[in-house]
Amino acid sequence: LPTPIRATVGDSTSQVIATDVDSSIAEIRIVDGPEGLTVDGDQLRYVPLTAQSEVARVEVTDTQGLTTSGDVTLLGRFPGHPQALVAMGDSVPAGHGLDLLDYLGGDLCWRSSNSFPRRVFDMLNAEGVFPAGQGEFALLACSGADVDDLYEREVSGGFSDITPASGTRSQLDWTVRSNPRFVTITIGANDTGFVGPDQLFLDDGVTLDRPQVDRRMAVIEADLTFVLDEILAKTDATIFITNYYNPTAESPQGIPTCRRECFKVKADEVLGRMNDVIEHVAVGFDPDRVVFVDFETPFVGKGAPNGLGPDGFREGGFGVIGDLLAGQVEDVHPYCARGETVGASWVSAVDCVHPDERGTAELAAILVNAIRSHLAANPSA
Repeated sequence: LPTPIRATVGDSTSQVIATDVDSSIAEIRIVDGPEGLTVDGDQLRYVPLTAQSEVARVEVTDTQGLTTSGDVTLLGRFPGHPQALVAMGDSVPAGHGLDLLDYLGGDLCWRSSNSFPRRVFDMLNAEGVFPAGQGEFALLACSGADVDDLYEREVSGGFSDITPASGTRSQLDWTVRSNPRFVTITIGANDTGFVGPDQLFLDDGVTLDRPQVDRRMAVIEADLTFVLDEILAKTDATIFITNYYNPTAESPQGIPTCRRECFKVKADEVLGRMNDVIEHVAVGFDPDRVVFVDFETPFVGKGAPNGLGPDGFREGGFGVIGDLLAGQVEDVHPYCARGETVGASWVSAVDCVHPDERGTAELAAILVNAIRSHLAANPSA
């Protein structure tokens, strides 16, 4: 029978896996299967020890002595939070800079109650996408996260009923144990060297170090593929994975050896490469489970303004006050406009990288529309 055997981690499920129209099942033999799978009379009994998706090879013999073999799919799941939206990623989904008190160091993850994933959840909840009183939200995204931090770096932020004594898990572990309905992911910018972009240049300070960029992109591709594989295998969630908007001003500050157009061309290339990798990974999965969401196109022409405060202060070396300001923004100051702001901006004037209130609202609108469209085409999602 094609129906998978589904069980909650730590609980057992017994299920008929074969029928015979002219006799009955005499014997079931597990040829190959995970720990926790046993024969229970004419059924299979499955007790998953952890969340997993496995395939067991089983041999069935009927009372007439006829034998056949086949594969049985096994799904182990944590009971989780089936009407939850869980947001994974870095500082962009965390809402970095939207709560100004974070600049005092109160929250190392820089999470905001006004982040775009939170806005998305609130809109979906108000529209009745989640049954009344059952919708839940967890913001796991943490400023500074690389892709591998999703499974290596422990953070707080998960649901209280699955919080360990330490109070922390990796973003991936929180997500798997939550088994949510929706997962949103925005990740990859920190892997590119986007913060402190001078590291992406050769010694001449003008030429982009493309072999280094290639290596960084390969890491993003491998790590992101692993994360998506894990979520798909261990949860029932639909994943919405985004690329990034380009925050670079039309005429950016750049770095001392490569300003304005020189820097913009390089920044556009690196961000474009990263977005291509993210999209390539996303579209390689089942579109019913993984949905790619484009943040880049709607933000074209809405890059960073001239940064808040004197440019010299932002680059450091101008006394205590200047160094305090530069300590927060000097590694992202290159993306700020050099001179007057050109056109409208949806990017923060404080750091010239993260979205401002308008940009955050726009990201939320883009993502919620993507979720609505997916639900219209897949009502059971």
